[in-house]
Amino acid sequence: MSSQFGSGSVQVSVPVSSQVSPAQCQQYVLSNSAAIRAEIQRFESVHPNIYAIYDLIERIDDLGLQNQIREHVISIEGK
Repeated sequence: MSSQFGSGSVQVSVPVSSQVSPAQCQQYVLSNSAAIRAEIQRFESVHPNIYAIYDLIERIDDLGLQNQIREHVISIEGK
């Protein structure tokens, strides 16, 4: 099944044995698309603050403390 969203298309493969209707596949694609859009919005809203933290880290004189804080921020970014 192929669905068109915006300028791209999404391919969804469903095993025949699962007896999933085309409407259910469409709903699955729509809910995944909404989740992806929400994650992109969350990332875009948080990212400027992460850059601000990196700028503040550079102002810390203690290099060891800089590195510790940087590692924590990197850990948060990866989640």
